[in-house]
Amino acid sequence: MDRRTFSRQLIAGLAALPLWNLAYGNHPDPSRKKVIVIGAGIAGAAAARALANAGLEAQVLEASGRVGGRIHTFRDWGVNLELGANWVHNTNHPDNRIDEQLRQLGVALEKTNYYRFQLFDGEGQQISRLRALLYSLNLQKRVQQAWQELAGTEAGLSIRQVFDHAASDPGLSSARQAMLRFSREAYAQSLAASLSDASADHYLGADNGEALGKDQLVLGGYDTLVNHLLQGVPVQLHTEVREIRQQGQQVEVLAGNDTYEADYAIVTVPLSILQNGGIQFSPGFPEEKKRALSRLRLGLFNKVAMRFTEKFWSGSPDFLVLQHNRGEHGSILLNHHHYSGQPILVAMPVADAAAWLEAQDEETIQRSWREALHKAFPHREIEFRGTAVTRWQANPFSRGSYSFVPVGAAARDFAAIAEPLGRIHFAGEATISAFHGTVHGAYLSGVREAERVMGGKG
Repeated sequence: MDRRTFSRQLIAGLAALPLWNLAYGNHPDPSRKKVIVIGAGIAGAAAARALANAGLEAQVLEASGRVGGRIHTFRDWGVNLELGANWVHNTNHPDNRIDEQLRQLGVALEKTNYYRFQLFDGEGQQISRLRALLYSLNLQKRVQQAWQELAGTEAGLSIRQVFDHAASDPGLSSARQAMLRFSREAYAQSLAASLSDASADHYLGADNGEALGKDQLVLGGYDTLVNHLLQGVPVQLHTEVREIRQQGQQVEVLAGNDTYEADYAIVTVPLSILQNGGIQFSPGFPEEKKRALSRLRLGLFNKVAMRFTEKFWSGSPDFLVLQHNRGEHGSILLNHHHYSGQPILVAMPVADAAAWLEAQDEETIQRSWREALHKAFPHREIEFRGTAVTRWQANPFSRGSYSFVPVGAAARDFAAIAEPLGRIHFAGEATISAFHGTVHGAYLSGVREAERVMGGKG
């Protein structure tokens, strides 16, 4: 089941975006401009690398104590576990070269097979994979038919409304309920959002071109790419920017008691930081940017990496899908044993299930998953050796995971957020409509803004 199954993304305008190799191009050095990049995630790293390779002076200011942003590789258990971004999506798209770059750096990847899963109903009974796949394919057709029936009849439809119209039978068997729940959750994971909030107009609209493609799971450390891009670029950690202002032909960046001056600034902070006024801007945002910021939303996708004393589950699926009763969107687990040989499962709750997770202690989290796993494997001992839990909403430097289009918003809002404010530029996954919510989307946005600065725009 592809991460973007059912979903459609705008790809109009991608031809105008700079290609991967522009970050390593041969631009002249006419004036030795200085650019301050705010944020050391993949967008900031891509922008800084492109600027430095073009002969400009780039300096990166990062609020947290590490680089990578929402890329976070965890190595305490002797394997590479990605607590943030984990996949390179749409690797067959001509503008996406991140998988090639990772391989050049010696980072292991493996193609994800979304059809290799074990699905269990609410009673812990395993459901035939073939049966589940046939149900999913049939549901896809019914969702598209439901969208065609509902489109234009009501303004502001959510994807959940379309799903409910497609599968509204209240008398579904336990197996069909599990298959429907799995299908909804797989879709919700691609958005990091509840389907009740996500815009059917955007994701199911006929005017959107499909951007589906092959996905590769990163196994050798996603942070290797960020570290590579930032080689030789000065990065200052624990530097939380509070204000950015343009003064004539200069930009001043205020962080703590320090003021940094440059010719340009490229802001790559998450959408939530712009929305909640975490950074003040002078001049202020124009009305269209304000409206766009008020419409788009940052979804929530957390992870619970669970290390056990032994592998108690059978087979070697890519995913296990269980009934976890702590929210509607929390039942899909990545079987890390399939890739690393270690007894590790990684739960990937989104939306309500991810929010529930943030308020719980480790003991409660382990108990909830032990109960869910015992239903599927009642005769096996389930002993934890450790857990690693993300809380991206509580993280003051992210306040969420990645952006999605809620009911009432539209693709043009991404472009409005990306619009420069004089010499202050904006990059990040929430500034690119075609591949928002992806690493390569964030990367392309960083290169895009570096190109704008090198072209003297703003």
